Amino acid sequence: MSTIDSLILVLYMVIVITIGLRKAGKVENSDDYLVAGRSLGFLVLTGTLIMTEFNTTTMISYSAFGYTAGLYATMLPIGLMIGMWVYAFLFSKRWKRINATSIADFFELRYGKRFRHVAALLFVISLILISATYLKAAAKVFSVALGLTEFWTAVILYLVVFIFTIWGGLVSVAWTDLASGMVAAVGIPVLLVFAYFNGGGFSGLSEVFDPKYLSWQTTSMMSDPFLPFSLILGIILGNVLNGQGYPWTAQRMFAAKDEQTAFRAMLCAAAFVSVLYMMPIATSAFARVKFGGLEDPELAFAYALVEWLPTGLAGLLLAVTFAIAQTTVSSIWNTTASMLSHDIYRGILKPEASSQDVLQISRWSTFFIAAFSFLVSLWVTQVLSGLYLAVIFRLCLNFAIWAGFLWYRANRVSAWVSTVIGLTLGLYFKATIPGNGWITYMNLAGNGLLILGGIAACLSFRPSEDEECERIKFYNKVGPPLWGKTQYLRRRDSLSAGA
Repeated sequence: MSTIDSLILVLYMVIVITIGLRKAGKVENSDDYLVAGRSLGFLVLTGTLIMTEFNTTTMISYSAFGYTAGLYATMLPIGLMIGMWVYAFLFSKRWKRINATSIADFFELRYGKRFRHVAALLFVISLILISATYLKAAAKVFSVALGLTEFWTAVILYLVVFIFTIWGGLVSVAWTDLASGMVAAVGIPVLLVFAYFNGGGFSGLSEVFDPKYLSWQTTSMMSDPFLPFSLILGIILGNVLNGQGYPWTAQRMFAAKDEQTAFRAMLCAAAFVSVLYMMPIATSAFARVKFGGLEDPELAFAYALVEWLPTGLAGLLLAVTFAIAQTTVSSIWNTTASMLSHDIYRGILKPEASSQDVLQISRWSTFFIAAFSFLVSLWVTQVLSGLYLAVIFRLCLNFAIWAGFLWYRANRVSAWVSTVIGLTLGLYFKATIPGNGWITYMNLAGNGLLILGGIAACLSFRPSEDEECERIKFYNKVGPPLWGKTQYLRRRDSLSAGA
């Protein structure tokens, strides 16, 4: 990489740190730090949603499929778009109505304190593993571009993100996300254009890929050796089911200035993120034409960036890649800090803690999370597998979230039963099924069985009178459920009459 490219990358880092630290000056209490003062408007909320969902782990792992399965792999981001649209229509306004500080507050409102504590612990484990895979994915790209080891590239990313995240919290994260999103919206399409011409256009692809890999396919590719359609279906279902419980997304709904802003921002971010992911996939497909012998397909995107872009643009794209990694990692750290400080410190250890106490603990939590994530990233070897290992600890809560919002009969027993089933099956599939095949089993069989277990528990157990009252209060706050609305209204009216 040339001196000019290095200077552009360094300049971007300086700008990001400057923006983050300037916004950090507005942080006066824990609400400012953890949920940006609940004041994010449409533009900045859309920007931070885009850059939180557009992460290096998914980009690098998806682009690897572009290298092996061509343009057919551009189907992968469809699941993310569908999942985000489902979130927008069914959940965005409901999350905002809760207006909590962390996603764990939902579990207490719906299922009680004990379940909240378990959910918070599962989320913390998942988030630390996720941030480690994001660091690892970014390190893969920068080790090729900068000629450094993955260890030192991870150190650079860690330090830059840490500086503004520990002081500014979500306020700094959201505004640096917006700035980074603008850079990505320019840089990612530019790289694709250069890849198209350097890879010989579509005629170049036809020389290295079978025709079936140059268009979208469905059931005919169910058992394809490079990208089975069953994996695509599993990822689509996983995004729809798992995406409604992303703690960083809920935190941004809490930070939105109103319900309509949360809804519109999620709709726009869904389409934008999906298109952004398709571009690196296509870029890696063109990279196959010139770099056909790569042992690690996850490096294809990095080779296209380093080898095909002229001086200056290469630095810009490195800044874009850094932006993608930096924004998501900072979001994860901030979300995890909110759980450690708000749910564990104030929720369990010191309920009487003031806002300033929580703010201080949030910053110390960020330090601990960042350091631990960095250490775990040194252990991760395969990015996609590491990402889905993290997902296990969140997937097991799917039924509790879906049913908690949308089905009146969901109860505390069903939340516990479905969570135990999901966690057990996810870890079992990971331990016994080789390669990435366990991901499909987890998304399809794991989700299916935990849902069935949750339904069975709902139908088998009746809640106590106290739980019934808490359930009524919950729906009074977030809006009526989709299923059991008549029963909810009848019970609400009868309890009101009795009072």
